[in-house]
Amino acid sequence: ADSGEDNTTKEGAILELHPITGRTHQLRIHCAEIGSGIVGDSLYGDSPVPWDAGKPTILRLHAQMLSLRHPRSGEELTFKAPRLW
Repeated sequence: ADSGEDNTTKEGAILELHPITGRTHQLRIHCAEIGSGIVGDSLYGDSPVPWDAGKPTILRLHAQMLSLRHPRSGEELTFKAPRLW
């Protein structure tokens, strides 16, 4: 979904991705296949690039929101976190 923000900088872009299958590394592989590896992904992505001077480079993949059904009650649970970068 388009948030209306310009999330592109000279270092890269912040993407909103929606996994479909939940398979391991799904988002990392798809980004690499289109030539836009995730910063810090030394397995599938481009060479790790430090975004923040003086801070160690980590995989810049962050779940901003997770939703799931509770296995016993069936209640829909949603967890939200602030954007880290």
